[in-house]
Amino acid sequence: MIDIKKIIILFLSVFFATHGVASDINELHTQNSGSDLHKLEDESLKLLELAFEHIDRVGLGQALIDFRNSPWKREANQLHIWGMTDQKVDWYDAGHQEYEGISFDGVPDLNGLMFADEVLKHVHEEKPMITHMVFPHPVTTIPSDAMVVCKFLLDDKHLCTGAFLE
Repeated sequence: MIDIKKIIILFLSVFFATHGVASDINELHTQNSGSDLHKLEDESLKLLELAFEHIDRVGLGQALIDFRNSPWKREANQLHIWGMTDQKVDWYDAGHQEYEGISFDGVPDLNGLMFADEVLKHVHEEKPMITHMVFPHPVTTIPSDAMVVCKFLLDDKHLCTGAFLE
């Protein structure tokens, strides 16, 4: 016999879990950190957390399609999702599709920090760490503080968020 209570509880738990992530990403999309470093750090970490939840819910293939569009890709602060391999190759980039397949090995930021080395330094830690570098802002081209936070995804791939102070 079908237990209607269990079916209702299952339905409601799935509904509220899905609704929660959807409202969180929509709220994050409306934010603008401007030049507030701590707020942008929090938003970068939140986007990465929501991205992993989205992957768990819809699967990696669908999530990668979704990440290329609003509300996952945000104009404010150029906040977006991308990915790097252990070989320092950009394997996915919702913000800069022209970078996909490009190796960042040996590419310095404006202060001489090696971009890929800095990005990959913390990917296997339990808590994602934010890496700060300086690059030309993709819209204004003015040197700007950029931040990246990555977390291990699968095989040799890592999922990251990228953003700029404005």
